[in-house]
Amino acid sequence: MQILAALLWFAAAGLGLAQDFSQSRIDLLSGSPIAGDVMRYELVLSQSGPDDIYAEVKIAAPNVVFVSFSSDCATITLSTDPVWIIRNWRAGELRRCIVEVLTYPHSAGANAVLQADILSGGSFYRIESSLLLASSHTGPSGLSTVTFIGLGGCTILIWALTRSPNRNRRRRQSNHLLAAALGLAFLGIFVDMARDDWAAAFNFEETQCRIIGATFDIGIGPKNHRSSATTYAPRLALEYDAGGKRILSSGFATQSHILIGNLSDLSEYRLNTRVPCRYDPEHPQTVLVHWSPGWAYLFAMLPLGLIVLSWRTRP
Repeated sequence: MQILAALLWFAAAGLGLAQDFSQSRIDLLSGSPIAGDVMRYELVLSQSGPDDIYAEVKIAAPNVVFVSFSSDCATITLSTDPVWIIRNWRAGELRRCIVEVLTYPHSAGANAVLQADILSGGSFYRIESSLLLASSHTGPSGLSTVTFIGLGGCTILIWALTRSPNRNRRRRQSNHLLAAALGLAFLGIFVDMARDDWAAAFNFEETQCRIIGATFDIGIGPKNHRSSATTYAPRLALEYDAGGKRILSSGFATQSHILIGNLSDLSEYRLNTRVPCRYDPEHPQTVLVHWSPGWAYLFAMLPLGLIVLSWRTRP
């Protein structure tokens, strides 16, 4: 069959009827180019050439999860490398494919690229859409407290340095207040952690999330006789119900939860499995998979120690 298709293509090329896909395009139908949002594209494919051709369209999109295919390509199986088979494609006929993808929040600043490679006989044609992704509006609240406390500490330090006329006294004051400012700044990190953990525990709603996509950040962690030196932090694409509305989003961990594991820990993240999760009712796209407080709070002893030390050694 493939040999026959190739012979027909060469015959068509000799008659000047080889396929031309140059009028094909990709349009963004809905959604905004914001990292963490769902984007909806339409592939509009056109060919001018012989009738009843066979074509394969390979669809690729790095760093996104394919959510659904509809219109003429509804038969595509969801996978990381979807292929759209087109049969009996007549000259001048438009074929349409609606593609829904979910971008990851960590992709902010990168381009969301969707491309389709059209292969038919000896013809190859690529269409592509590339959009810059803006910063995500989902996820934990961030470290705003650190900024305010750090600025406040610097203000106090500058005020102290310019106040005392005695040089040695100024030096002692500066060392004392610098330690206090650093301690307060780092303590602000743990204040934000506690705020997020409190919100997740008491303000977020509990539900079940279906995993529709999963990738992993791989790093190097502590190695001993009980654990591997490799760490895996999952980036999940999730589907869940939030107040009767279907939501697609990516899973976050609370800032205090430090995930360290090995390959055996990844079995719970198989596609189409369901995991317990909690979402923010005010911002349903913010969903936490690992929401329990972690042992990172132990490090809060370090900034507290700096603050105590600066107080005990104050001039």
